[in-house]
Amino acid sequence: MRLLHDLTFAKMGFSGIPQETRLLFNMFAGIPELIADGLLMEEGGALIPYSERFVRSIPSDLTSATCYMNDLINEAGPKNRWTRLHQLLSLWTRRRFSVSQLPTKLFKELIWRNYFAKSLSAEKFSTIMEQAFYATALTTRSLHDFAKLRKKVRLNAQHWDFVLLQDQNQPRPLMVPASCQLLIRYYDAIPLINPDFTNHGTCEAHQLSLAVNSDDAFYVCISDSARKELLSFKPELEERSATVLGILPQGYQHQNNKERLEKFISARMSKKTLSESERNTVKKNISMGDMKYIASVSTLDIRKNYVNLIKAWEIFCAKYNLKVKLIIVAGVGGNGEEIVDLMKPHLLKGDIIHLENLSTDELQLLYSHAEAMVFPSFAEGFGYTPLEAMQCECPTIISDLPVFREIMGEASLYCDPYDVNSIAERIAELIVVATAKQNRQTLIKKGLQQVKRYQEDRISADWLNLFKQLKK
Repeated sequence: MRLLHDLTFAKMGFSGIPQETRLLFNMFAGIPELIADGLLMEEGGALIPYSERFVRSIPSDLTSATCYMNDLINEAGPKNRWTRLHQLLSLWTRRRFSVSQLPTKLFKELIWRNYFAKSLSAEKFSTIMEQAFYATALTTRSLHDFAKLRKKVRLNAQHWDFVLLQDQNQPRPLMVPASCQLLIRYYDAIPLINPDFTNHGTCEAHQLSLAVNSDDAFYVCISDSARKELLSFKPELEERSATVLGILPQGYQHQNNKERLEKFISARMSKKTLSESERNTVKKNISMGDMKYIASVSTLDIRKNYVNLIKAWEIFCAKYNLKVKLIIVAGVGGNGEEIVDLMKPHLLKGDIIHLENLSTDELQLLYSHAEAMVFPSFAEGFGYTPLEAMQCECPTIISDLPVFREIMGEASLYCDPYDVNSIAERIAELIVVATAKQNRQTLIKKGLQQVKRYQEDRISADWLNLFKQLKK
């Protein structure tokens, strides 16, 4: 069996969908019965920046290959509105797009750095670079515009049994040969159920994706909860959807190195919430020693519920007269201004520490020394962060959501995300109550058992069984 895997998202952030894209491709590369190839597609820039003749010349013409990779990494391409209009009109005439193999040996380090290094250890380099990678004239922008026109385009994927597209919020109106099955990894219906947590563009993109793909694609959902949400909007997908749970990164484990922890906390302080002089002042007062902290790893936006987390942390510290720091690892989302304003006074005093761009090793250290990892999100499709914390023997406090009950079971404490006192009480159960130490040890033990459900060997077996069922 042969799979063509869209790796567009692997070039993006450190966690979430980008991380799962990398982990899945690495897992697919290790399945003996499967040949896994990567599709490297330009995110933006020109609508159709390359001719079919250009794309077909890539395997034998290193100049064309170099040009493609430069545009791919730097997101180049004409942005003049008249050029865009001309190319938009050309969408009506283009109906078929080729894929051409890139000279991986020439670009192996470039591909590794930009697509895989954020999540995979260096020992995976050889395995990943043994796979083939392909180019196409299609871009995410052109596909989005095709979707708006309700027009599908044919991808010449006759050499593959499956084409896997990552994320339902990027419309991919593709037709594949009859011998090939189009697969879509489905994470959640949040843009449809909770549009106030996102923006109009994301809601529209999600709707477009369902409109152009739900008639022939097979949806591989990351949880039963996500599948239930999908079927509530598209009940006709009952027979063309299945659940294959998310995969956890290998090698996450408890680490004990407070000296290194102190160093990277100083080095990774966010430049978006404090000026350089403010950061330098705070750094002088950081000393791990016996310092206690709770951690939260996500994105600073409304859906992740940092406003209520910060208020709950304030209540906890005031009620018990304790100095427990709150360390937040998060990029600033599009609607994170209110959260930053709430954080600012605490950031200046060093009581809240805002970090960004942590490596996987640094995250493991952060989890390992935390009193708890708190994840009070309002809505999720899976929940990687609590599971990663469990791998590092860190007890977790999470929202009482159906998807979390499904994924985390009894291995976490649950709180009401809308009730700041509920969050504060759960923090106290792991730090100050008489049974706090016992509560922590119980959760750590249950957590280590729970994460076994999401190890590579189990998840790869589920994917392989699905491929065998769907092969035409």
